[in-house]
Amino acid sequence: VSQSRYGQAASYSKAKDSRVLTHRLTVPLTSVSKAVGDVFKPTLNQLVKTLFANGEQGFFYDPNDLSTMFQDAAGIVPVTGAGQPVGLILDESKGMRLGLELNPNTNFDTLTGWAVGSATTAVIENSEARVTFGGGLNATVTNWFSLTRPYSMGKVYTVSFDATYISGGKLEAGFGYAAGIVVSNVANGGIRTRYTFTAGGNFNTSALLAFAASSAGSVWKIDNVSVKEVTGNHSYQTTSSMRPLLVASPQRLDYDTADDKLITNLPAQLTGCTVVRSVPNVGTQILTNQTIPTPYNHNTDHCGLIVINRALTATETSQITKLFNKTAGV
Repeated sequence: VSQSRYGQAASYSKAKDSRVLTHRLTVPLTSVSKAVGDVFKPTLNQLVKTLFANGEQGFFYDPNDLSTMFQDAAGIVPVTGAGQPVGLILDESKGMRLGLELNPNTNFDTLTGWAVGSATTAVIENSEARVTFGGGLNATVTNWFSLTRPYSMGKVYTVSFDATYISGGKLEAGFGYAAGIVVSNVANGGIRTRYTFTAGGNFNTSALLAFAASSAGSVWKIDNVSVKEVTGNHSYQTTSSMRPLLVASPQRLDYDTADDKLITNLPAQLTGCTVVRSVPNVGTQILTNQTIPTPYNHNTDHCGLIVINRALTATETSQITKLFNKTAGV
């Protein structure tokens, strides 16, 4: 027994598994260890970040993260709840970082790198592109003012640009024939404004990005166009009837037994892979030493899917099993 600074006796327990943590309070060390362990248990996203920390290849799809799913392959219509189709799901294995700038002419000192459709005209005015559009985004490109850079199917891009309304109708911007964003001429009010959207390049066209307008003769000024790839191996389906549904309890991608599938275009075939699937109402399934072809078609229901081109450690296996069991509802 010793005298505390407050003039009271502070007893030290002789119990083998205890220590005095505060005045007159003893707690078993086993309880402390459990509490500390709970604090440091990684979340699913934290664990995935460590799995891919050394440049490993593969992907991670999480049906519980609505922000990564879209009803269409172009990434225009977000998934907001169960019962909706999934045409695009983003890979979270690389943290969805942004890549390098893909537009070599962001400030429009010239029109280099941009194509002007036959029904459209464009001129440089005060270091901006002043464009008179022939009409909307369609399959003929005659109305387009477009960035002529190629892309690969399955890629996803974040686009930002400045636009100022001059006359006519709304401004459309997107990849292929679908607008990722429509800028209202009324809302813009002739004031230079910054706009941003994210969409998937899942159309067969050489234009990385295209602008058009809701009506022929519409005039807009465009400047500071930035296009950057969202890193990852994203998965998509351009055919609407072949898209899985998002289903609840547990939340999962639900494929029919006929032809539903999502497609992942990997840069190259992967070997020596571990495939981890959260199987609805069953638990964690782990397959080792797998070969993953490209393109990779997946059509098996899951509450989460990880593919990584290496074996997992015992600790990683234990951690992902616990997390995927939880998402599987067991």
